[in-house]
Amino acid sequence: FFFQCYGDHRDLHKEYRRQRQMCIRDRYPAEDEKKPFQRKSKAKKKPMATRKGMVAGAVCIVLSGRFRGKRVLFLRMLPSGLALVTGPYKVNGVPLRRMNPAYLLVTKTQVKFEANPEADKIEDKFFAKA
Repeated sequence: FFFQCYGDHRDLHKEYRRQRQMCIRDRYPAEDEKKPFQRKSKAKKKPMATRKGMVAGAVCIVLSGRFRGKRVLFLRMLPSGLALVTGPYKVNGVPLRRMNPAYLLVTKTQVKFEANPEADKIEDKFFAKA
């Protein structure tokens, strides 16, 4: 009776595959079908708060990177949340750099220095590649 209704088992398999493909086609949209673009909402980034003891003139120890173990002077926090530090270059070879404050260990030592008006103008775009 089975083969009388459906014929050969190969025909039965073809019918099964055809129905399966129809089921899958209905479930998944075609790749060329245009979908409306949905932008994922991003939380606004807040500037990182300066840690306790990170004041202009504080001596910090660099914990990672090329200048690991060097003592540097903390100048100020940049709007991007990075810390502006310097060696000074003539003293220990650390140039004016941006560093992640998480990799700076703040010490109690403070150095008094006169604020340079040109140093206040230094922003993140100063460090951008030309």
